[in-house]
Amino acid sequence: MPPTGRQRDEMGIDLFSITFELERSCGVKIDVKDIAVAAGRDVESAPQKDLDLTVAQIHAFLLERRNEIKTVSAQRPQVEERVRQVLRTHFLYDRRDPDSDEHLEDIVPRANRRRHWSQLADMLNSKLPLLELPCSAKVAASSALFALVLGITLAGWRIAFAIDHIWVGSLIISVGWLAGVFAASELLATGLQTWRRQIPQDAATVGRLADYVTVGRLAESDAPLLTMSDDEVFTTLRDVLVEVLVIDPDEVTPEAKLVADLGMS
Repeated sequence: MPPTGRQRDEMGIDLFSITFELERSCGVKIDVKDIAVAAGRDVESAPQKDLDLTVAQIHAFLLERRNEIKTVSAQRPQVEERVRQVLRTHFLYDRRDPDSDEHLEDIVPRANRRRHWSQLADMLNSKLPLLELPCSAKVAASSALFALVLGITLAGWRIAFAIDHIWVGSLIISVGWLAGVFAASELLATGLQTWRRQIPQDAATVGRLADYVTVGRLAESDAPLLTMSDDEVFTTLRDVLVEVLVIDPDEVTPEAKLVADLGMS
């Protein structure tokens, strides 16, 4: 991930450009802070001259990043098998093995769904996306609140015209709105707690749920970096440094430092 504006000021525009080009060439997200931490540097407090990383340190980070993604991606089948096992054991009374495309709406009970969803998250040891309110609940809540406000407004103006004091009507409307909105919010909050919740689209099926559990690295499972050898990773890094820093390829050696030797500002 490219650094923020504050990080950019501290590290120099060249390091930002290097990170951006590495992300584009390797197909994975790269955080400058992660590179610095992997090299044993304190990116928050160290000045630019103390963040003079070597080419070898960046190369080692890319190799570690590649192996990390491969490891997590390789766990995808095991993750789905664990999801199937949990659903089969705790939610499917016939103990059948659910299909990858089977919808969780048909598996996770509708009664006490929030509790079941929380239990599923605990059993999978993962933070799952929040359950969603169905559109009918949102429409009903909005309609009820609109009707309440409209009723209070009409009643206030009728009273004001009846006693011929506009300010009284305005006061009634203001107080009525405050009291009505508070009461409505409390009632709606209580009602919506028990309203049937929908499974979010990010985890709508057994397969999507397995994807969500491992989504952090799975999004990069087809990244070019994963098919590169160690030498090819170094070549990619060298090409990026040559392009960004406008230097000769022969200058890019493992021991070369970005600032001292390669002229990074």
